[in-house]
Amino acid sequence: MTALEMVNIRVSYKVDVRSRENSEFYSRNHDAQKYRAAVRAEIEVLRRERLVYEQDSIQTCEALARSKAYN
Repeated sequence: MTALEMVNIRVSYKVDVRSRENSEFYSRNHDAQKYRAAVRAEIEVLRRERLVYEQDSIQTCEALARSKAYN
């Protein structure tokens, strides 16, 4: 086997390895992006729920204050 053939084999091998690594990286990156989007959506749901609880708490406090004012 000539030196050129050996170099070509090594280069081909490295290209193959890099291609697999890139594919794996892009797959992990895509999964991370999907996970991040899901986490952001969950955070938004929790923020909305918190606002509802805060508004409910305010209304409860106001109703309690009105009730005490009548008594």
